Amino acid sequence: MKKIISVAISLACLAYTAGAQTMMDALNVCQNNYYGTARTIGLGNAVTAIGGDLGSVGINPAGSAVAGYSQITLTPGITISSTSSAYAPSYADYYGTRPSNPLPENQVFGAVSRSTRTRFNLPNVGLMMRFDTGRNYGLRAVTFGVVSNGTNNFTDEAAAGGINSGTSITGAFAAFATTNGNGRGNMMPGNILAVSSPFNTDFYWNYVAAYWGGLINYNRDAETYFGSAETVAFDEGRYDYFVKGELRQRHATQALGSKNDIVFNVGFDINDNVFVGINLGLPAMNYRFNQNFYESAYSDPLTDFVVYPEYIGSDGKYVKEGPNTFEQAKYQYAYNSSATGIYGKIGVIVLPTDNLRVGAAVQTPTAYTVREIWQVHEDCLFGDGTHHNSNSPEGNYRYRLRGPYSINAGLAYTFGSSAMLSVDYEMADFSIMQYRDESGRDDNNFYRVNRLNRLFCGVAHSVRAGVEVKPMPFLALRLGGAFRTDPTCHYKDLSGVDVDAYIYDRYFDQFESGYYQISSRRYFNNDNVWAISGGLGFISAGSFFADLAVRRTSYPATYMEPYAGYIDGPEVTVYSPSIRSTRSLWDVMLTLGWRF
Repeated sequence: MKKIISVAISLACLAYTAGAQTMMDALNVCQNNYYGTARTIGLGNAVTAIGGDLGSVGINPAGSAVAGYSQITLTPGITISSTSSAYAPSYADYYGTRPSNPLPENQVFGAVSRSTRTRFNLPNVGLMMRFDTGRNYGLRAVTFGVVSNGTNNFTDEAAAGGINSGTSITGAFAAFATTNGNGRGNMMPGNILAVSSPFNTDFYWNYVAAYWGGLINYNRDAETYFGSAETVAFDEGRYDYFVKGELRQRHATQALGSKNDIVFNVGFDINDNVFVGINLGLPAMNYRFNQNFYESAYSDPLTDFVVYPEYIGSDGKYVKEGPNTFEQAKYQYAYNSSATGIYGKIGVIVLPTDNLRVGAAVQTPTAYTVREIWQVHEDCLFGDGTHHNSNSPEGNYRYRLRGPYSINAGLAYTFGSSAMLSVDYEMADFSIMQYRDESGRDDNNFYRVNRLNRLFCGVAHSVRAGVEVKPMPFLALRLGGAFRTDPTCHYKDLSGVDVDAYIYDRYFDQFESGYYQISSRRYFNNDNVWAISGGLGFISAGSFFADLAVRRTSYPATYMEPYAGYIDGPEVTVYSPSIRSTRSLWDVMLTLGWRF
């Protein structure tokens, strides 16, 4: 099951006046990709049963009590994102119209384009203070600390493009403004210019901005919208719209931001073989996303059709200008979000023998407060130099989001003081994600997306492993690996066709009414995230220590449709273009620490 992500430009998910909260937005806020110190990264973050390191405190709060000293750490890092993308003018389509025997991807997608982006970050900084009680039995020490550990990194940049002669983003906007194909709100009226404050209506902002920006126009005779890159044909009382010639299309995205958990920790050392810890976690996320889509006439401006972008003249009457020729169109979407939250976590580490360590931790669901800001810009250039452009108002929305709870457990075995092996397991239940309004009391406006969360999100499983070898007392060599399963799932309908969250949302009313039905069995996507890491540590005879780590994280391929499919009839079905992307994230970090 290929994961089709519809972000920003896709008419099924784009921001409108009531907000843009989707299942993917919730996952973006709630999912973790642990960072920490260079030591924990080098061990693959398999530190639930190890402890003793400030990077382990966010995974198991009991880790703070294991160390027999106070410590302070600082970890600067560099992240390099490498993304390979390819464009297909006609590949994936919606429910009920996918080809039964699609062509192999290497025959559909074009040349691969690679993009990289680099940023500096601070995945860990922390202070932990240990206070000995002076007792020989029972509670030996109490630790107090404040630690900031990274829990996600959104750095990414991608671009791909090609030639399309079947569909156009201008046609997609026109079709959805006319037919309301997304199933939400109302069809945009033809006299939108006469509507007072059109951006404050129930219509999607991208439709209104597309009209003002010249991407779509209105045919009063047929009472339909059509795209500026389309020709208009009249045949036996019916108007048809189709792309007149070849279009050069290009799609580009940029993402930046990170998520960090600030943890207030208290730990208890009981008899030097039972360690208990409690965290009050305050996650903070900042995320910025920009998406650009361009299309232009491949050779000469597209001709042989009439464009009527209307405006109100100085005399207050409507003015029509045309005929004209299409040169190029541009769509830009800017999205910023920030989130803060709170959760509790309790953990324990037990040493049943001198060599064996057992650890476990439980984290409560996180209560997030999220703010989103977004804006749309659209413009269109015609062959005679005429230029139209439009900016939507800036959208601003706040809401509450409940994140998943998680449970993790680990085993570690030490071979004297020369080697150690550790294995972790973690699960997080994303099906409980729930949107509410800013007051936290009402979720009526979020029924649709909360329903998708419950149906199409489940438990994500993580397995992590790490090994540390000390060939010399002052040197440690580390190797780690991890994988995390995708929490999203899909079903089969009664005819055996795959139904994922994207399709269910597209035909939400039909599924909810029972017109379409899905089976009760879930099929989880085989879209695992893999990571491999390595590192080394320097242990001085004094208080200073240093660790270095490198990690490569590989993400599964994603398929993005820059705009929604809109041509589907008994005689012809034209699929929307698709962008296939694979992403790798390289992290290099250095931890500087002092014990006292």
